[in-house]
Amino acid sequence: MLGSGAGSVWNANSWHWEEKNYKIWAQNRFKELLLGLSFTHNSWRIYLDSITEIKNSASVMIRKGKTILLFEFEVDASWKANKDDKEESGTLKIQEFNQDEADEIIVMAEPTKENDDSWAIKIFLQREAKAQIVEIVNQFANEFKELESNQAKFAEDRNKRKEEEDKRKAAIEQNSAEQERLSKLAQEREEVLKKANQENKPIQLEDNKAQGSVWNAGSYFWEEKSVNWAADRLKELIKMIHFEIPAGNISITEVNLQGDASISIRKAKKIVTYSYIIDVKWVGKIFDGEGNELRSCKGTVHLPDVSMDVEPNFEIQIKIDEPGPENELIKYYMDAQGKPAIISQIQTFIQELKNS
Repeated sequence: MLGSGAGSVWNANSWHWEEKNYKIWAQNRFKELLLGLSFTHNSWRIYLDSITEIKNSASVMIRKGKTILLFEFEVDASWKANKDDKEESGTLKIQEFNQDEADEIIVMAEPTKENDDSWAIKIFLQREAKAQIVEIVNQFANEFKELESNQAKFAEDRNKRKEEEDKRKAAIEQNSAEQERLSKLAQEREEVLKKANQENKPIQLEDNKAQGSVWNAGSYFWEEKSVNWAADRLKELIKMIHFEIPAGNISITEVNLQGDASISIRKAKKIVTYSYIIDVKWVGKIFDGEGNELRSCKGTVHLPDVSMDVEPNFEIQIKIDEPGPENELIKYYMDAQGKPAIISQIQTFIQELKNS
C-alpha cells in the first residue's frame, strides 16, 4: 500500500531505507474498531464481546522518496448474541491477512453450544458479517495512511530537514573558505617551513595540543589527517561483541556502515568529526545441558545516527526476524546486554579516533 509520508529528519529527501514501527498503535486501533461492531440477524443482536488475541505487525517503509504501508493481522475474538431472554455465545477467528488481502479475509465462527439458533448465527457471521469486517479493515487502512501522511507532521519534518541542510551547506562553505585561505598562506611559507624542519622530525607539542605533520610548524596551518582505517576499525569493534545469556549466547554476525570520519588540525587544535549509519546482524542461540543447540534467533540492529551531534545518546533499534515468545526472550537479552555492549564499542572507537 503506497501512501504519502516523510522520513525522519536525518533521512534527507526520504531517500535512504527507513522503517517506522506502528505495531502498538495498529493493535490498539484495530481492537477499538472491532469491538465497535454489532450485527442484527433475525432479531438477534450480535456483537464481539472481547478480543482474546491479536497477532499483528504494522510498519512504514521509506526508500527513494516512496512510502509503503505494510500491516498484517490475525485475530481471535469471542461473540455474544441476545434475543429476548435468550443468549448465545461463541468464538470468532479472522484468519491471517495483510494490506493486499483486505477484501479476501476469511472469518471462522464457532458456537459455545450447538443448537439451531447458534448454528444460524455461526453461518451469518461467516457469510454476512464478513462484509462489515472488511469495511473495518478498509477503515483501518485509511486511518493508517492518514496517520503517516499527516500534513502537519510532514511540514514539520520538511522544515527540520531544510534547517539541517542549510546548516550543513553553511558549514561546508565556511570550512572551504577557511581551507582555501590557509592553503594560500601555507604555499607562501612552504619553503621556509621545509628549511626549518630539515631534521625531518615531528614538532613536539604540549600534551594537550594536536600534532601536525613535519611541514606544519607548530601545527598552526590547516591540515586534514587520513583516517581511512576508521570504518574498518568501527566494524571490527562491533563484530567482536559476544556475550552469554541464560543457557545460550548472542553474537554479531555482520556489520555494515554508511558515513565517514575526519580529523583536522588548526592552531594546534584537533577537530574530530564522524557520522555513521550502522546496520548490524546478530544471532542468539539456546543450548541444552549437553551443549546441543535447541533453537536460534536472528535479528538486526539499526543505528540511524552515530555522530558527535547526538553522542552519547545514540538511537538503537533492535528487531528479530521471526516473532514468537521464545525469540522475544532472546531479543530481551539482546536489548538488555547488546545495547550497552554496542555503545561501549562505539565509545572505544571514538576515543581511538580522538587519540590518533
